[in-house]
Amino acid sequence: MSRAPVDRQSRLEEFARRPNEQEANQRGLITDLESAAIEAHVLKALNLTPELRVLEAGCGTGLLASAIAGRVAHVVAGDIAFGFCQRARDKLEGRPGASICQSDARCLPFADNVFDRVLLYSVVLYLNEREFKAALGEFRRILRPTGWAFVGDVCNPYRYYHLCRSIRGLGRAASAAEWLKYVLRVSTYYVLSASPGHGWYTPGYFRRLAESAGFEAEILSQEPDMPYQVWRYDAVLWPVS
Repeated sequence: MSRAPVDRQSRLEEFARRPNEQEANQRGLITDLESAAIEAHVLKALNLTPELRVLEAGCGTGLLASAIAGRVAHVVAGDIAFGFCQRARDKLEGRPGASICQSDARCLPFADNVFDRVLLYSVVLYLNEREFKAALGEFRRILRPTGWAFVGDVCNPYRYYHLCRSIRGLGRAASAAEWLKYVLRVSTYYVLSASPGHGWYTPGYFRRLAESAGFEAEILSQEPDMPYQVWRYDAVLWPVS
């Protein structure tokens, strides 16, 4: 019997109600130090200055948007889930230069060329390829010519495969291709779409997706103190004229 499609919106709203902030943001039960390492890494990568306008798409509970607020002219925290927008509003309400917008990264309610930075952190895993390409197209549209996007916490399936073999002794798969097929099948249980094979991109394939949306991708390694740095990476997306 085939599994019924996951109701993504309901699942997101359920996560938004979880009291543990890291679990609500679907980062796993990471430590406060690891959370602080993520925040420091993202702030450094964004290279923020006071005149910038920033959008965080898929803001979750607003941890990163809250860290950005006060460092730039304006930050917009956006998420498709009403519950996450409410939690982000609790952090940002009353903060100058900060606002909330319930929005879908695949179809953003903003004019062209209005943001200097777009942040998408730990969200790619939950989008299939078609959805991710739509989001990239929207980022390209709303970014100013001198702006760029930071896409963080992208899962590399080959690094995950080798990690599992090395630390768990999972060498039973006859080939990397068979193990990757297993990993992708299992991952669909945890992610928010019923489409198999989404959200896991090698750096080379990620670059090709970025190029198809009008970006040049610079792949970055994560810091050693970040929780999943062995098998995840980040990327800066530079608009190509």
